[in-house]
Amino acid sequence: QAAALGAALSLGVSRPVLADQDLATVGVCLLRSCPGALSRCLFDLKCAADVACLNNCSGKKGQDRVACQIRCGDQLEDEVVAEFNKCAVSDKRCVQQIEDDGSYPVPPIGATVTDFDARILKGRWYISAGLNPLFDTFDCQVHFFSAPSPNDLVGTLTWRVNEPDGEYFTRSAVQMFKKDVDNGGLLLNHNNEYLHYQDDWYVLDFEPKSFVLVYYRGTNDAWNGYGGAVVYTRSA
Repeated sequence: QAAALGAALSLGVSRPVLADQDLATVGVCLLRSCPGALSRCLFDLKCAADVACLNNCSGKKGQDRVACQIRCGDQLEDEVVAEFNKCAVSDKRCVQQIEDDGSYPVPPIGATVTDFDARILKGRWYISAGLNPLFDTFDCQVHFFSAPSPNDLVGTLTWRVNEPDGEYFTRSAVQMFKKDVDNGGLLLNHNNEYLHYQDDWYVLDFEPKSFVLVYYRGTNDAWNGYGGAVVYTRSA
């Protein structure tokens, strides 16, 4: 059961966090409901290392604990981890969703720009400033965007993860956004299968070819209400 409890910590889309709950209950649920995914996790090099990494976070508290868990998720992820997360978090609900604590509320009406043409973001942009240290202040955050229309945006988001030995590797994710029909300054990334994650980007200000200020908030089966803000610029 101890192994199941450790594996229960392996959550999130790409940056895992764990809700405060009875780990014994989580372990029993995993053993009963996800035995195959749990077994494959414990015999997979990255998934097992992820479990060990996350266990080392258990002695930390508050934001230090969350930051520790997110670092584990950035450094250690593969298809086996994803399969385990899907079973434990989405399919069997062994892990409770972290509730929205209001840290990143929905912006008030009028906070966004009136209309944002997605084609303004076409090309390469750098995150030159970020609000949330958990997500927005990685080294070398370079995002590449295409815009099939003024209302559609596709982003390849890359960031650099530093390893304990001083080396680093690059992570990336592809996200697709569509402009909200009622708010021309809101870009929605919804209807995703993995952990049913949703990201909402609120464009607060921009200057074409110069900068774009985006505030975002999101939800997935593991965590409701995460968020942050970034400033995109054409140069680093």
